[in-house]
Amino acid sequence: MGYGDGMAEAKGGDPMNGDTAQAPSSAAVAAGEPAQPAHDGKVDGKASPRRRVAWIDVAKAITMFLVVYGHLNTDWIPGPSISIWVIYLFHMPAFFFLSGIFFSTKRSFAALARHRAYQLLVPYYCFAALTFVKKAAEILISWLRHGDGAGVRSSLLVLLRAQIPVLFDTTDGLWFLWSLFNASLLLWCVLKVCRGRFLVPIAVALLLADQVVRHYVAVPLPFMLNRVLSSTAYLALGYALRLRLLRLTRAWGALLFVLGGAAFAVSAWWADKVTASGPWTALGLANVVASLFGIGMVIGLARMVPPLRAFRFVGESTLIYYCINNPMVNLCEHVSARLVHVALPAWPIWRQDLYGIVLVLVAMAAIAVLVVPMKRYLWWAVGLPHPAGKRGAAKSDSPARDGGAAGGER
Repeated sequence: MGYGDGMAEAKGGDPMNGDTAQAPSSAAVAAGEPAQPAHDGKVDGKASPRRRVAWIDVAKAITMFLVVYGHLNTDWIPGPSISIWVIYLFHMPAFFFLSGIFFSTKRSFAALARHRAYQLLVPYYCFAALTFVKKAAEILISWLRHGDGAGVRSSLLVLLRAQIPVLFDTTDGLWFLWSLFNASLLLWCVLKVCRGRFLVPIAVALLLADQVVRHYVAVPLPFMLNRVLSSTAYLALGYALRLRLLRLTRAWGALLFVLGGAAFAVSAWWADKVTASGPWTALGLANVVASLFGIGMVIGLARMVPPLRAFRFVGESTLIYYCINNPMVNLCEHVSARLVHVALPAWPIWRQDLYGIVLVLVAMAAIAVLVVPMKRYLWWAVGLPHPAGKRGAAKSDSPARDGGAAGGER
């Protein structure tokens, strides 16, 4: 089966892709042309349907599950600590890599900056503001219960001071959004300079340089600039390998999963060994190697898994899942603690891991309920175009002879 097997029709883009998770035409891929989803909707002068690559949505869904799992409170349920450490070796690099597959240089630098700022920075500040409102409400509720006016005023001042790092994104709350924004702009510059050549060596050099910067620059830089080298590297790797990946068959996906998984297990073991006593250079190299094999493992698994509707749903809405998964997991943990009066740390580790997986699935199901209303009424907060505008565009494009919706880059 080729790269086009099992594709789902596009139903709107996801801002966490380079543009949208849509495949180029088969004619373009066969000719070796850049596999950019943001095409003009025509092949050989005829209208061409825009379609999503189903297995990439599956890969994003798998990675999002790992993101949510990584936000479990290990003070409350310590069992998943080891598996969370393993997940953190590769799950966010995988997101950058997948975004790079559909990166496009069709826009000018200024247009790209505006486009990505709306897609990524508007959601960042909207959801960062919700965190502020939540904490302020907790302080006010405490005041209403206990009537300590002086304590409330001091708490609010502390809360306001805590928002300064949020404005400049020197925290780890929603760091991926600023990092992807920076990486998109830097990759655009790299592609214009190198004209798409030597991307893999450039990406490897950026990954190694990132380890040096992390070792010697301990001060958090504003707007997640500490992560700009690594995030650009993974984005560039996805872009460089996009043609091969879009042709990936299920058989090769299975082989990639087996070999990538075995290599990842070895590299994770290596990273664990050098974490405690090894030199920082060995640790940095082990982390880079583990991230690359972990990405291959995720891609191979996604190509093997049937593109179920649930996977595609999550894959098409990853930004919403990313922005609200942490508070949703916290809410599920709070409710669970009230309902299940059990000392979870006393459980065997495998039972704690299983309990954590159930909590993650419940949290993701709860987020799924919010996805449709958020896309309809809070589209501006999640980097999407106005729903009415998309409906109007669909109507104007409907007469296409092949029945597909022709359209340009979102």
